[in-house]
Amino acid sequence: MNARISITDDHALFVDGLSAILNRMDEVEVVFTSTSGTELIQALNEGIEVDVVFLDLEMPEIDGLETLKLIRKQFPDLPVLILSMHHDESIILHLIQNGASGYLLKNSSVSELNRAISEVVKTGIYFDDFVVNIVYKGLNVKQRKPIHLGKDQSFTSRELTILELLCKELTAAEIAEKLFVSQRTVEGHKRSLMEKTKSKNTAGLIVNALKLGLIQLDEI
Repeated sequence: MNARISITDDHALFVDGLSAILNRMDEVEVVFTSTSGTELIQALNEGIEVDVVFLDLEMPEIDGLETLKLIRKQFPDLPVLILSMHHDESIILHLIQNGASGYLLKNSSVSELNRAISEVVKTGIYFDDFVVNIVYKGLNVKQRKPIHLGKDQSFTSRELTILELLCKELTAAEIAEKLFVSQRTVEGHKRSLMEKTKSKNTAGLIVNALKLGLIQLDEI
């Protein structure tokens, strides 16, 4: 089945151009376009079915951030890829903290757009190396104490310790050496973290841990 795409940007020419590019991709179909966040929210509330939202950051009426917040409140599982020309690290971190599934510059290549759609459909997130490095720089793990998710499930101090070291980009082997445990033990804790946060890879683990409040973003 084709990935159903929505595009919202207040520049109609950009919307038309991006639509043409995406519609030429295999297994991708643009099913909705709009020039404001208000139109997008209305369409979603009316039941339009989309798999990925491309959302401009700077728009009249309600901007991309406010639109993102509304989507997260009403449609928490809908992937939203932010489109912008901004390289500002604090803006990118703030968007991720508010639930952006990915961040793409408007001058991204066609191959990167294709890769972003594929990844966000499969895993729910897409961040290129530039954005991942920004996230790692801004991360700070909260005080290590057991954190309860709900009935019969919590994060242990050891899991939070390993999460902290993963945020510092240490490998499983490096973490094992640092904590004087086996690499197999580290991998076991990492699997547990990924299961509890419903993550499919390390990048997803970091983002979902951020959303759960296990980690926070320092000022840059």
